[in-house]
Amino acid sequence: MSSFLASSVSEFSLLREVGLTRLDALCTVLGATPALRSEAHALFEDISESWGKLTVGDAPLWPSDITDDGTPFEFSVAFERNRFELRMLFESQQRPITNRSSWDAAIGFNERLRRTGKADLALFDRVSDLFAPTTQKAERFLLWHAAVLRDGACLYKAYFNPELEDAAKAAPRVDMALQRLNLPAARRFVKTCTTQLPFKTRIPYFSVDLEDAASARTKLYLSADSAEHAMALVAETGGLDPAVCSDWLSTLLGTDRPQRRRPILVCTAFRPDGAPPDVTVHVPIRCFVANDSEAAERLEGLLSAEQVARLRRALEAVSGNDPRSTRGVLTYASLRQSAGALRLTGYLAPQLYAAPLDGISGTHTVHL
Repeated sequence: MSSFLASSVSEFSLLREVGLTRLDALCTVLGATPALRSEAHALFEDISESWGKLTVGDAPLWPSDITDDGTPFEFSVAFERNRFELRMLFESQQRPITNRSSWDAAIGFNERLRRTGKADLALFDRVSDLFAPTTQKAERFLLWHAAVLRDGACLYKAYFNPELEDAAKAAPRVDMALQRLNLPAARRFVKTCTTQLPFKTRIPYFSVDLEDAASARTKLYLSADSAEHAMALVAETGGLDPAVCSDWLSTLLGTDRPQRRRPILVCTAFRPDGAPPDVTVHVPIRCFVANDSEAAERLEGLLSAEQVARLRRALEAVSGNDPRSTRGVLTYASLRQSAGALRLTGYLAPQLYAAPLDGISGTHTVHL
């Protein structure tokens, strides 16, 4: 598998062809049903509409911040009990690729979803103008989408950049969006975390589900530059025991010092019914290990032996290389308690380009 996948990528390979090859290999090692494989292929064909015919080349035309090397898509697999869930995160692009054209391409993807009845854009439409680009200033990103294959259906999500133009504008921009969405608890949470805690936190991502407004979630991502800061943010959510978060971080971070510039992220998902938010902790595990094999080892206390073995095979399928020889294919490991069970998601970058672009993330070093 490895030699075939690695040799299948050249500067003349099309992004869609490479992505489908990696996705097909991923479906194989996960044991996906024929129906799920077919749905995954159709989804990737759809999400790659704007950039699928671009050749890989030596470096990305537009370095997407989704991955360390600028690849505009990433796979992820969520493990919970004895089942898994396949997801894709992607950035729409169109030539000439700029901030504005990337936004326009993403809006075009939205409109295709609207026309085909695949998504409900009610929440998106209420807040999108707050995050639309108004200048030509280079931004970390503007608008991403994620898609989750679930029980024969597909849930779409949109991700905005609250730090548009200036990171200092993120909190007031997010507050205005939450006001429009009628989420007072989320507004109080943001105010507390950004004005009352004894450390600074950023809001690098703001997300809304593209489904019926009565059930759609609004997600806030806050950055933490230490395990202690992450636990303090978790304590403010009211949706997760900080001691549980501490155990997770101890398992995943170990005693290593970070080697790359990516933050821990605390994600809170608020619903319109006012229920306590779901809390997910995203750990940039590739910053704390020497290779992807070691990253998989860190998960052995959180996943079953069978799930870890499946994850190792997934890492090789997505990158085309032995996990002992790669670092950063497993980018983040996220953890959430769901109905009393642990839900762990591994984010898998295909690494289509030679070297990571460490300077594009705009994030800060994580300290233990």
